[in-house]
This record gives sequence, C-alpha cells and structure tokens, in this order.
Amino acid sequence: MHLLQFVRDASLFSQGILVLLVLLSVVSWALILDRILYFVKARKAGEDFADAALQSPGLSDLLQLVAYHGDAPAARMLEDAAAGLARRMGSPLSATANDWERQLQSRGLAEMEQAERGLGFLATVSSASPFIGLLGTVWGVMVAFLRIGSHSGQAMLEVVGPGIAEALIATVAGLATAIPATIAYNFFSALSTQQRRRLEEMAGQVEGLSRAAREDRSR
Repeated sequence: MHLLQFVRDASLFSQGILVLLVLLSVVSWALILDRILYFVKARKAGEDFADAALQSPGLSDLLQLVAYHGDAPAARMLEDAAAGLARRMGSPLSATANDWERQLQSRGLAEMEQAERGLGFLATVSSASPFIGLLGTVWGVMVAFLRIGSHSGQAMLEVVGPGIAEALIATVAGLATAIPATIAYNFFSALSTQQRRRLEEMAGQVEGLSRAAREDRSR
C-alpha cells in the first residue's frame, strides 16, 4: 500500500491533522523565502552604506548618502529620523545628540520590527508542530487498538497496520514541518541580532557627529 493510499484511508481526524501540518509548512516556507530575500538585500545594501558612512567627515555628508542607499536598514533609519527632526526643528543639523538618540531609537525599533517579521510564527510552528503530529500519532495508535477490539482481539497486521501507518505519517509530518521552521528561526534570529548591532553602531556614529558639529558651532 502506497503512502497516498494510507492518507486516503485515514480517519477524518488524521486527515485534518495532516492538512493542518501541510498548511503550516507551506506558510513557513513562504516566510522563509521572504526572509531570505529580505536579509540578502539588506545585508548587501547595509555593507555598502556602512563602508560609505565611514568615509563621511560630517553629519551633513552622511545625510547626503542616504538617498543613494535606500535599501540599507541603517539608511532608512537615518532618513526617517532626519525627516522627523526636520518637521520639529526645521533642520536635522540643528538637533542635539539627545534629539538624534530619541529619533534613532524610535526608527530603529521600526526597522527591527521589519527584520523580525514572521519570526514569531516560525517559533510557534517549530514548537507546536511536533505536538500536533504527536496528537495524530496517539489518534492513529488508538484507532489501531480499536480495530483489534473489533476483530475479537486478533492483532493481525492487516488489522493494526492502517492505524500504525496513520500514527507514523502524523509523526513524520510534524517533524518535517517543525525542523525547517526551527532552523530558519534560529538562523534569522542571528541575522536580526547582527542587524540590530549595525543599527546601534550607526546610531552611535550619528550621535557622535552631531556632538562634534555642535561643538564646532559653539567655538
């Protein structure tokens, strides 16, 4: 008997478990591909922007770079922070380091929300899928024992086989859904931590340039 035949002959409850796991797996893989594209693009653009930012002698020079590195999370953070300060003060160049710190913290959180989008779902799938599969396993074993009882207690292979197959298929489906989600969650969490560190480094550079600019103007 083929695998698909076992699935077709399974109880409605077991089929529902399998459908749920398949749906969770499909959504997980869609999120994984989305996060891969996001981090590949963000990392390349972020490295280019960081290299260019190191060459900037002043805050005004750094702000001019933003228009050329719009795909970099740090550049978007800086652009949004500068826009917020411009609305409040007329020019971001006149803002204090504390003003920059508040704006960058707020915009940095927004960028991190974008970076961590979908990670909560992956964490849920990685932890819940094995238990969903286990539920299907327990159900399949229960079905196998019920079939034994309905055949005068004779534990023949053709009697218990379908129930055991349901149990094993549910276990495999649960693990096949959970394992990629777990690996992806840990991998993307590490990339998010790296991005947070780059944003903090950029914020520190901007605050330092802002202090230096104000000191120059006060002389």
